Amino acid sequence: MLFAIAYDIADDQRRNRVAGILADYGNRVHENVFEIILDADARYDSLHARLENAIAPTADAIRLYRLYSACERARAWLGLGARTETKPCS
Repeated sequence: MLFAIAYDIADDQRRNRVAGILADYGNRVHENVFEIILDADARYDSLHARLENAIAPTADAIRLYRLYSACERARAWLGLGARTETKPCS
């Protein structure tokens, strides 16, 4: 399952920690946005727990968007940036 994860973190240290956690799972595609493929609920639960422990909930925000159609035809790119590889559409 493909996820787009965006964040707005107030503190540099927490922001760097969140970016490091997200980099363990996927690709940075914009300054504060990652695309991540998680193939098991356990990996999602692990990511969610790590992020929850890394932020100050009264000052920071993270949004995790599950993209139900992860095939190439369902996405478009303009300009620069890494492309997250997904499985072909059937």
